[in-house]
Amino acid sequence: MLKSYKISLVLPCFNEAEGLRIILACVPSFIDEVVVVDNNSTDKSKEVAFVYNVRVVEERKRGYGAAILRGLQSASGDIVVVMDADNSYPISFSEQLCAELIEGDYDIITGCRFPLAESRSMPRMNVLANLLISFLIRVLFNVDIIDSQSGMFILKKGITEKLCVVDKGMAFSQEVKIKAWTNYYMKKKETWIPYRRREGEVKFRGIIDGFINLSFVLRFYLKGLRKIV
Repeated sequence: MLKSYKISLVLPCFNEAEGLRIILACVPSFIDEVVVVDNNSTDKSKEVAFVYNVRVVEERKRGYGAAILRGLQSASGDIVVVMDADNSYPISFSEQLCAELIEGDYDIITGCRFPLAESRSMPRMNVLANLLISFLIRVLFNVDIIDSQSGMFILKKGITEKLCVVDKGMAFSQEVKIKAWTNYYMKKKETWIPYRRREGEVKFRGIIDGFINLSFVLRFYLKGLRKIV
């Protein structure tokens, strides 16, 4: 609990045994519930989660967004911390971010990894792709977002339903941010967080996923234009 709010931690997981082992060993005491969403892992991710006696739910449909949506549906907290399970994001910052959300009555706070605390924590191609997509989002949607692809965000329960977030793949993270930042009634904030090199196998497919995310942004923008016209 944090200031009478129940806090859930959702960890989307596809073959993240190494990262999970580190994260689950140091979950802060203020977090009341941990939900590990297994997205068809073939390693020992589920076994690691069971060792730490946390809740495991399964999402058979492959996809980053599908796993997060399942976790959000399963979480019972008033506030939900969503974080990649590869230990690249700082779970130690989760209390600070939750406190900011509560004190400022924000609907969502997203972590911003730039400027990188460790220059080698992210491949140069990923940095360039992120900066390009985030720049395009700022220009097209007139929003102030530095890190559109961040995989750590804190939100009030039910926010994704209000925003009608539907993407089941890698574009989920940017869809949440675009819809939240263009929603006049939603209170949002971006806060810097340190980012470190991930544990285990890299899942991001560089050019392929970058193209998918870029295509999503352009399609979403053109869809909005058609509604206006």
